[in-house]
Amino acid sequence: MHEDFLKLLKNQDAELATQAEKMKSAPDDQKNQLIEATLLLMIQQQTAQHSEMEKIVVQMKNYMGKNKCPMMQREE
Repeated sequence: MHEDFLKLLKNQDAELATQAEKMKSAPDDQKNQLIEATLLLMIQQQTAQHSEMEKIVVQMKNYMGKNKCPMMQREE
């Protein structure tokens, strides 16, 4: 699950880099539209990130509920 989240972040970074390049090379009359598109993309990405983070938290809580944290267990 964590690997999926990291892959999501990497893909989102690539999308934003592509969008930034479009903004840099766009004619002045198109920049406002590209800024709007970039802002919407960032909002969508943040929403997706939060959704994935919630899944990870649920997974961790389920794990911690079934198994005690290994770091907290004493070896006897």
